Amino acid sequence: MSDLSEEMRTILLDGTAQVTARLAEAIEAGIADGSLRISDDPSPLATQQYQMWLGASLMAKVTKGDTPLQTAMEVTKRQLL
Repeated sequence: MSDLSEEMRTILLDGTAQVTARLAEAIEAGIADGSLRISDDPSPLATQQYQMWLGASLMAKVTKGDTPLQTAMEVTKRQLL
């Protein structure tokens, strides 16, 4: 869709930035309250997490299975816990 419309691409880009910013804030809050013990910078980590889950959700549809989502969850646990 974003390949066909510059306006749609801009809207999707803005939405993605909002999601990753909120995720980064959640990671920062977890670091601050001690529930997350990670040393990675929250912003790039949030972007990586979002992109991984986006890809996993696409692959789950392609494969008609939940293995990509399970794999994403395992990676998330290793990165965040």
